[in-house]
Amino acid sequence: MEFKNNEPDFELKKMIKAREQMESRRTKLEEELDHQKKRRTKFEDERDGMIQVRKRTEEELDETRKELKELNKKSSLKIKILNTVEKLTAKLEDNKNSNLTEQEIENIQIKIFLLNSIKELNEQIKEQNQQIQEQNQQIDKQNKRIKKQNLQIDKQNQRIEKQRTKN
Repeated sequence: MEFKNNEPDFELKKMIKAREQMESRRTKLEEELDHQKKRRTKFEDERDGMIQVRKRTEEELDETRKELKELNKKSSLKIKILNTVEKLTAKLEDNKNSNLTEQEIENIQIKIFLLNSIKELNEQIKEQNQQIQEQNQQIDKQNKRIKKQNLQIDKQNQRIEKQRTKN
């Protein structure tokens, strides 16, 4: 093969340029591959983290289930108390959401307690008053009897006095 004057240089330059382009592409592809590997590693790490969180959550759920089973075994009363506490907590949250301060809520609770106590005391006083009225009626009856007896005794005493005076 015979080359014209500049043909080998031209072909050589062409081949060198093609090689440089190929190396440049190769470098870009390697960089892209590294970037993809980093992204994959990042996603795998995130996935592993999520898997660990899921496992911890499942373990916590299992522990909670076991605790609930133990609570059920120990006493249904405790569960009722827990439900009541939850309801009261919800009511407290409702009260907090109604723009009442804790002090106002406590004051209201104290007022309700005092009102209920006063109501109970009033009922007790009514019962006691009723008992006192019944006792007073009985005493009145007894007093009437005593008066009658005293009158009879007075009459007898008068008779006795009359008889004495006669004698």
